[in-house]
Amino acid sequence: MNTLFCLKFVATGEIYLTNYPATKFYLSPKHYSVELLHKSVKCLQAEEETDTTLYTIKEIKNFTKDYIEKNVLCHVTVKKVEEECNWYDNFHIECDKEVNIVDGRYRCSHCKRNLPYPDKRFRICTVCTDKTGVLPIIFPDEEIQRLTGKDVYELENENREVGDEKRFPPILKEFENKQYLITLMPSKDNIEKKCSVYKAKMLSDPVEMLGSHNPHEQLTTEFEEVTENTEADSTKNLLSYSSPPTSKSTTRIRGRKTKAPVKYELEDCEPISKLKKSRFLYFDYMAKIN
Repeated sequence: MNTLFCLKFVATGEIYLTNYPATKFYLSPKHYSVELLHKSVKCLQAEEETDTTLYTIKEIKNFTKDYIEKNVLCHVTVKKVEEECNWYDNFHIECDKEVNIVDGRYRCSHCKRNLPYPDKRFRICTVCTDKTGVLPIIFPDEEIQRLTGKDVYELENENREVGDEKRFPPILKEFENKQYLITLMPSKDNIEKKCSVYKAKMLSDPVEMLGSHNPHEQLTTEFEEVTENTEADSTKNLLSYSSPPTSKSTTRIRGRKTKAPVKYELEDCEPISKLKKSRFLYFDYMAKIN
């Protein structure tokens, strides 16, 4: 690493160190550390300018040039994690660029140097959906390590212990059927329709989805079914207690049926006596006995 000193020139031409802070720094712009510094500054500025609006996949696909390298949010469900694609890439740490294998050796695509052993980082391809469409998204290494708690070397060691080094790690399939709030940064190729694959910058904690279950839709469906059944039962009850068909009904007033009176006669020898109250019957009975 380069060391900077603050120098002070005097009239005599002598140079000596001082404790005064420097006002200007001249750094090599081609150095990899300077590039990382520029990237970190851009990331901080981008985080400050992050749009909190939730965009749909359809809206993201129709972005204009104003959204190039701008952070945008979307809420999607991961439907599939591609197993055919390589789940990690080789990187040169100093250049922060991908490393290719040329003539059996690792070579940086940026500085063209051969490397003895590159760094390995996650790079999984996913197919994400929402109500408006489908979008392929590449998940970043930092977020995958945070959510899984493991790095590439640990998963490679697990495959080695199982005896299948080419196996796709099962822990990476756990991203499927879960919802994420993803921060995307559309590139120039995405806006110009040259590339349909987007790169994610940040992921929220997942929300597991058991199948295609939607509680609101289920409640609505059940309510509609209950309403239909209730209406059908009400219709049946009305039909069962309704008047006869119109063809057999009539508006003529029906006559009332007359009942013949029952004749009876009372005998003259048996006069009708008045009924006595029950409290006097006891006294009459006791008088007769005595």
